[in-house]
Amino acid sequence: MKRHIASTCVGILLSGATALAGGQELSIEYTVNSDLEGLTPYGSQFISLESKTPPGEWKLPEIASERPLYGLAKLGDSEFLIILDASAGGSAGYDRVYLDRNHDRDLSGEAPITGKLLHFDDDAYFFIEFEDSLHLEYEIGEASFPYVLSIQVSGMDKKELDLPDGVELPDEFYDQSMVTLFLTSECCYAGKFERGDRKYRVLLGDGNCDGTFDGQVSIPDHEWSTVDDTLYPEGDHLYLTHKKKMIPADRLLLGDHLLLGEELFTIDVNIREAKLTMSEATEGLLPMKLSHAPDRLVAHSKDFEHSIMMYEPGTEARVPAGEYRLLTYSILGEGKDGDVWRLEAEATGDSPFVSLKGEAGAQLEFGEPFTASADVAEWARDSVPEEGSADKDRRKTSIDFRVRGSAGEEVSGLTLLSGKPKMIMMSREEPRQPLEPSYTIFKPDGEQLKKGSFEYG
Repeated sequence: MKRHIASTCVGILLSGATALAGGQELSIEYTVNSDLEGLTPYGSQFISLESKTPPGEWKLPEIASERPLYGLAKLGDSEFLIILDASAGGSAGYDRVYLDRNHDRDLSGEAPITGKLLHFDDDAYFFIEFEDSLHLEYEIGEASFPYVLSIQVSGMDKKELDLPDGVELPDEFYDQSMVTLFLTSECCYAGKFERGDRKYRVLLGDGNCDGTFDGQVSIPDHEWSTVDDTLYPEGDHLYLTHKKKMIPADRLLLGDHLLLGEELFTIDVNIREAKLTMSEATEGLLPMKLSHAPDRLVAHSKDFEHSIMMYEPGTEARVPAGEYRLLTYSILGEGKDGDVWRLEAEATGDSPFVSLKGEAGAQLEFGEPFTASADVAEWARDSVPEEGSADKDRRKTSIDFRVRGSAGEEVSGLTLLSGKPKMIMMSREEPRQPLEPSYTIFKPDGEQLKKGSFEYG
């Protein structure tokens, strides 16, 4: 018999945390994002689309589109068939979705979800605006869990493809490459605990939108990650703060350890029992020096044997032996006028591992000095036609402005938290960020070609 965990545990969820010998056991409560104030955890799952139903027996609804698209979503151990349809029928754009909400492989009685089809950029691109979130239940083993998600569909009109004369692409290419469907998580688990004289709040976000909430950080070997040296960590998220207001910067990639100040804990998430267990780790730890005192930092050892979440660790972290590389960090700094800033950065393929062996320890470098650069990506340079080409629009390209730290990490955010800096010009479009950097392009002979400013995002 299936049992609904979220409803049977309500009585204990409000009790907060239970003190363990050297640790904490937190009761965590299933929470819909719309019930939260301010921050809402997020996560997404990409759904691969095909022009035919997945293998197996399915009962389908009456389809209006002449070319519907099909995809399978997975939450826990449950699979949900999704169908993209067109309410206007024929070859009209996709604006209707069928979802096998009770995952019984019978969609014949499912009510369609119809959105508003919107076009932009001279109708070259489209997306569908859905108003309502979807409430589902899924299984892990014999246990049933609630879930809330939203659907995002977007794409490009294949008539807008700039192909050489006589070249045509099969419809399958269009299905798989030009129409995208994402599911976005709109629920989380919330808890709280006390340590010393501080009261902490915790949110667990489903970063992969797969219903597990315990997926530890990893870096899958995606083909598209070889375009540059960007790393693409995946996994669920732990939001943690002792302050009154939780903000996006409180997010940590979920690891198997949490360093809270000087205390190290192993982390175990169990949504079957609606709890998060923090067990104090004291054996076999070695000191790893940090070149700066971050507000938050996540580091991982090779092959992700360990991944360490750090919250206000100071300048030394005692962690298990291994070779470690940072993944993300945020650091706070004060300007000359008492203004306070937060800098956020993410590792790249250039970020090195440091070996932590023996009592001498090692130092994890990051932060200053920072180096700024502007460049055009190789793939963008290669796609620009020769000078004199009739296709003037395609001779446009983009310039990327990057700031990197001492470990090759890339700065992803610089935000004013408080104060009014007098010596720093601020952006008019993003009032809590510095003025966008400017650029000037010259020919080799010194003739000025172009000048302007970069944009955030």
